[in-house]
Amino acid sequence: DESGSFALPSCSHEHVREILLIRRELESMAAAHAAKRATRPFISELESLRDLQRNAENYRTWTAANHAFHFQIYEAANMPALVDIIDELWRETGPYLIEAMDAACASNSLLRQEQDKIISALHTKNARAARAAMADELDGLSAFILSNLRTEPLHRAAG
Repeated sequence: DESGSFALPSCSHEHVREILLIRRELESMAAAHAAKRATRPFISELESLRDLQRNAENYRTWTAANHAFHFQIYEAANMPALVDIIDELWRETGPYLIEAMDAACASNSLLRQEQDKIISALHTKNARAARAAMADELDGLSAFILSNLRTEPLHRAAG
């Protein structure tokens, strides 16, 4: 609106759960394909992004590093159509993650162990372990989002 605020539309738990389930499958597949192509510089970049998240002093920094961490992995899968689909699904669930994070104020510990497992699997080029670690991370994220999800519209200031 003219004041620069916007309303986050209401959304059912079932709809968000469905999107998160699809994300789990597609992002796990991307991680498995990325494992086959992992290089030492790629692993180093992921470790840096993980560390940036752990040391983030605010939610915006954490969010940017989390997005970069994941999309480095998805891009490494070398499947552009898959990355496009994942990106669209992130856009659909992103506002609900922000809402959940605002509600719980628990960003840093949420994904810590799973990201270590993802990096380890990629480092060893273990596609099966990369798929499982990404699925575990998405399971934790899904539970977190769904437990903090509002079903009525939320009005937020833009920016």
